[in-house]
Amino acid sequence: YRCMKCMIDVVRLEDETRPRCPKCGGKMEELLKPLIRNGRIVMEFPSPDEEREYVLNQLEKISL
Repeated sequence: YRCMKCMIDVVRLEDETRPRCPKCGGKMEELLKPLIRNGRIVMEFPSPDEEREYVLNQLEKISL
């Protein structure tokens, strides 16, 4: 799981409940999402522009 506000990651077992962010208390999102299941695509792939925007938004939240 990742907190999209402060970029903190938490690892949990699949059957455990979704954690709250230990830093800010915010909602955490799953990092691993199935793309293909039983040989079929189950999730729409983002366009290159959408991927670029996603990465740029994440880079704003971290210090390099």
